[in-house]
Amino acid sequence: MKCRLCGSNSNITDTRHNEDGDSIYRRRKCSSCGYIFYTIEFECEDTEDFKNEWKVLAKTRYSRQ
Repeated sequence: MKCRLCGSNSNITDTRHNEDGDSIYRRRKCSSCGYIFYTIEFECEDTEDFKNEWKVLAKTRYSRQ
């Protein structure tokens, strides 16, 4: 996945499964600038599910360390 700041490739540094097992949280670090960000991967069966999940994703915090 590309870095949000500089566009370089990132590496996965941590992976955790949701308690319900329906999503995966990944911590990523840019190989170029060191920016740390998180992604959430999930499976949805229809677009309405996706819209609801997207609202949750929009609240995700990003940080630089």
